[in-house]
Amino acid sequence: MMASYPISEPEVETENTNEPNWLELPRDVTTNIFRRLNTFDVVTSVCQVCPLWWNICKDPFMWRSIRMTDTCSNRAYMEKICHNAVGRSCVVGQYCPLLKSLKYEKITDEDDDFDIEDEAFAFSVAETMSGLRRLKISSNVLTTDGVLAILDGCPLLECLDIQECRYLFLSFSLEKMCHERIKEYFRLPDFYAFCASDDDYYEDLLPENWNGSVYGDHNLSMMLKHD
Repeated sequence: MMASYPISEPEVETENTNEPNWLELPRDVTTNIFRRLNTFDVVTSVCQVCPLWWNICKDPFMWRSIRMTDTCSNRAYMEKICHNAVGRSCVVGQYCPLLKSLKYEKITDEDDDFDIEDEAFAFSVAETMSGLRRLKISSNVLTTDGVLAILDGCPLLECLDIQECRYLFLSFSLEKMCHERIKEYFRLPDFYAFCASDDDYYEDLLPENWNGSVYGDHNLSMMLKHD
């Protein structure tokens, strides 16, 4: 006869009480953590967790630096979130001169048409962010008027990165002004910009063996910088 053994009750898993309660963290620590997140995540997720986090996300300290990247396949939704983030930064610029760094990236298709809302972004920066030190605008339809507005409205600007800005054809005088007034100025010129420009000054700046590539050892920005 087989011996029978009592079947023990399944062990009840005890709740792990060692996990931190994120809501009990000091406000300054939570703010510091949130500032390290992508702006997209802050706007779409973090601020909706609870009233406390919602208030923290409205803190001007949160918007000293803004970084928007294309993390969503739905372009319409991505643009909505992007405008929301820029709108918050404008409010900060109007009511609290703490915003010092802004990075705006918009991924556009080759066949996209000119978007007046994108051009308005530069004027919004110039009108509301006079204390800005560092500004990067990529893949955006920035125009000459937008660049002039930024130079006039952001006198403390130390770094301006406007690489990959389509439709942007700067005159020689404006290009020179950017290099003289801004300590760190980055713009990777497009070969077609030389062809479309009415300025003949560019031709004298190009190396003799230049083949139209802007990814080699020579580019117009560096030549102007050391001129």
